[in-house]
Amino acid sequence: MTKAKAKVEEIRLRAERKAGQLLTEQKERGERRTPSRSVSTSLPTLKDLGISKDQSADWQRLGEGEEPEVSVPSGSPRDWPS
Repeated sequence: MTKAKAKVEEIRLRAERKAGQLLTEQKERGERRTPSRSVSTSLPTLKDLGISKDQSADWQRLGEGEEPEVSVPSGSPRDWPS
């Protein structure tokens, strides 16, 4: 993996982890509409936020864990694994 790809992966994992934490907090504070809530409420749904149920579940699981370990190669790019 190139250094740039590793950095992109690190940023993606951190963003998904943070999104999972925010989704969990929204749910706990009642700031997100769930299927059991009336459709007349103005609270957003996952669909309104552009998030699938699978993404929400995956991100919330990731948000429960520790900070992901992502290693970025050091040294010369010529020595990085591809």
